Order: sequence, then structure tokens, then C-alpha cells
Amino acid sequence: MPTMRCEITRVLAGASTETSRQTGGRVLCVLHGNGEIAIGDQVFVAEPGDILAVPSWTPWAIRAAGEMDVFSTSDAPILESLGLMRTETLDAPFPTGALAGVQQ
Repeated sequence: MPTMRCEITRVLAGASTETSRQTGGRVLCVLHGNGEIAIGDQVFVAEPGDILAVPSWTPWAIRAAGEMDVFSTSDAPILESLGLMRTETLDAPFPTGALAGVQQ
């Protein structure tokens, strides 16, 4: 049985992902580009090599200053197998952060 899911998300310059949350944890690693990652009520300036953890059921989103590639891994396959996986897309704008200070 698979135990981890790996994904890569590309966010184009000036764009944001939808704000979402899920059961189970997620770990993000910025591979390329820069921008901001909102986790809960905190906004982190992110650049290549940064690693961030998203706790279970915590809203998160990505906003790119320049084109940004983010690798993520989660324990979603286990939760899906057990019937415990829940995801929700929130109708919430990206929180105010320091993107104006991030160079492209």
C-alpha cells in the first residue's frame, strides 16, 4: 500500500493557488522561484531550499513573485485507504504578506 504522495506545483509569476486544507500533514519544499506561502495565519517569504510543514486541517496557499515550483509530500494515501481523508477548498483571499519586498 502506498504511504506517501509526492506532487510538484508550478505557480506562475503573480499568481496564487487556491487556499485549501486537508486532514493529514504536508511538507513543502521550494525548488525554484520565490514568493510567499501562507500557512494558517502566518505568511512566510519562500525561496529555493526552504522547507515548510503544514499541520493537519490548517489552511495554506502559495503566491509566486516569479514562477515558482514547490514539491510537496503528504500522507494522503494512508488516510484515503482508511476513509479518513478530507479536503476543503476555502473561499478566502491570500493573506496580506510581504510580497512587495520579494524580488522576482
